[in-house]
Amino acid sequence: MIQALQTIADNIQAASQPGWVECLSILISLVSVVVSGIAIWFAIRVPKQIADRQDKIALFEKRFECFQLFKQCYVLYRRSKDGEEIKGIKEQCYHMLEIEESTDLTKEIFKSKLNHFERLLHQMEFLFPEINEEDVSKLYTSLLVYIGDILTEEKDDKAKQNYIETMKKFRSKYSNTIWDSMTISNIK
Repeated sequence: MIQALQTIADNIQAASQPGWVECLSILISLVSVVVSGIAIWFAIRVPKQIADRQDKIALFEKRFECFQLFKQCYVLYRRSKDGEEIKGIKEQCYHMLEIEESTDLTKEIFKSKLNHFERLLHQMEFLFPEINEEDVSKLYTSLLVYIGDILTEEKDDKAKQNYIETMKKFRSKYSNTIWDSMTISNIK
């Protein structure tokens, strides 16, 4: 009986000492914790990359709308600067206002389009950080006066020259900034 008790005591003592099964269990637990940490890291990283990409696309779309207006302003500038006849300049104004002819232009449409131009131009200073608010305001004001003179058929060369000079300065100062920002890969 003593020998049986001694055997039981030896077995209990052997079971209480760490063996390879317990070491393997601890190792598996550590590996599962590391793998879970890596999985969590990827689970956070991938949606963040997707969100960053979507932000870049949204910023590009807003910049593109401003770019389109800048491009239309540039065409009006070139036509005016190159001495094109008033008919071609009016056609560019109609294109900018998205109308076919002068009879399609109502006071409400004109006011709405000018408000749209103002909003887009003033967004430029936020969407293109290098662009100065004062330059945007000068461009909008000269554009407003010049389009108004063209559509009312007033022969005010001062408005034309002011627009040409303002657009020339704006273009020389910011054209590269605007063009360089028109690729998604360049968006920061």
